[in-house]
Amino acid sequence: MIRFFRILQAGFCFCALLPVTLAAGPPTLLEITRIDSVRVAPLWLKDGARTVQPMTVTMWHTGPPAEGSFILGHRIFGRFVLRGGAQSFELKIPVSERPRTAALRWTVDGKALAATNVTLTPPRIRQVWLLPHSHVDIGYTDRQDKVVKHQIANLETGMELARASASNAPGMRFKWNVEAAWTVDHFLQEATPAKRDAFVHAVQAGQVEVDTFYANLLT
Repeated sequence: MIRFFRILQAGFCFCALLPVTLAAGPPTLLEITRIDSVRVAPLWLKDGARTVQPMTVTMWHTGPPAEGSFILGHRIFGRFVLRGGAQSFELKIPVSERPRTAALRWTVDGKALAATNVTLTPPRIRQVWLLPHSHVDIGYTDRQDKVVKHQIANLETGMELARASASNAPGMRFKWNVEAAWTVDHFLQEATPAKRDAFVHAVQAGQVEVDTFYANLLT
């Protein structure tokens, strides 16, 4: 006892060591499931008979794989398997003409494990001009005798499509642009009188346009 007090006086501290029982196996990690980001594409796509707006959902998950579903508002979108780490999912959202905000939830067995609010905005309509044509590149794509056959066939197909869509509303009628007058020259040399008349009518009706260059300068 005298020695014990002398040690305390010397400035030492004794701590009792108690036995601790460790659980067998590796330590348990905290399971985390969250929605990191949601990206709504500024465009609409045709998906069979419906129109959809693509959405990319990126999630972070720690723990075993989990099979669940995304719910946007009151609509369920498929079954997915969420694995550990970062993972992205592609959803096809029915389009809306007006902006709207809805809750997006990741659910497993009916329980929501992650959620966020998503604003869906319809894409801005842009005016796009299309110029249907076939590039004339003699010698690069094929020999001259084959290129002329392809170009004449393309011209005739363009005329057929123009005739078939002639009764459509303005802006929805097919038009063909002949990139080089070289194609028209060979077409008229081989065409029957009926085909020549059809070509002249198509040009006069604005269904076929002929470029002023006789051939591509590079060929």
